[in-house]
Parts: sequence; C-alpha cells; structure tokens
Amino acid sequence: MEAHLWLVSCFLGIVAAAAGVELMSPEYRQHAMGLALMAGGFILALFSWGRYRALLELAERLGEHAQCPACGAYGRFAVLSAGPQPMPENEAEIVERGAEVWLHVRCHRCGERWTL
Repeated sequence: MEAHLWLVSCFLGIVAAAAGVELMSPEYRQHAMGLALMAGGFILALFSWGRYRALLELAERLGEHAQCPACGAYGRFAVLSAGPQPMPENEAEIVERGAEVWLHVRCHRCGERWTL
C-alpha cells in the first residue's frame, strides 16, 4: 500500500514539473515560479520513484522466501514477529545477508517456523 502511495506521489511530481514548464512559457512569463515548481516537482518525482522501487524490491525479496521449507505451501503463514529489531535467536543467515527487514513466520499447513 505504501509503495503505491509513493508511485502516486511520483506521478504528482511529474505533473507539477510539467506545470512548471508551462508557467515558464512566454505566454505566462512567470519564470521564477515556473522554475521553482518544475524543480520541486522533479525532486519529488525522483525521490518518490526511489522509495517506490526500494519498497518493491523489499516485497520481492520477502516473496522469494515465502514458501514453507517443510511442506512447500506458498504464502500461507502467520507472522510471529518482525524486525529490524530485535533479531530472532540463531538466525545467522539474516545477519550475514545484512537484512534490515525480516519476518519470523509459522506455516498454516504444517506449523514449520522460518524467517523471511
């Protein structure tokens, strides 16, 4: 949900940048305001696009590990705890990957516990 809000913000930034270009045209002669609106819209669009991509990459990384290692059920789990802090005990793999976000989950089908 948050990722899609960043996508909408990116779109609004593009619209604001286009409006700034329009204000800079000889017809309106508001160069300073147009330049400010264009720059602000461009910065908003770039920042929002970066956040959108980062959140989608996080969702993809979590989705790659959403299959139960015991029974193979995909996406059928309950979240027991989430991080970045505190880390679950005996989860050296997460520390090695340097993951900032993790989910400790339990499979609905077989009860197996693992960390995404």
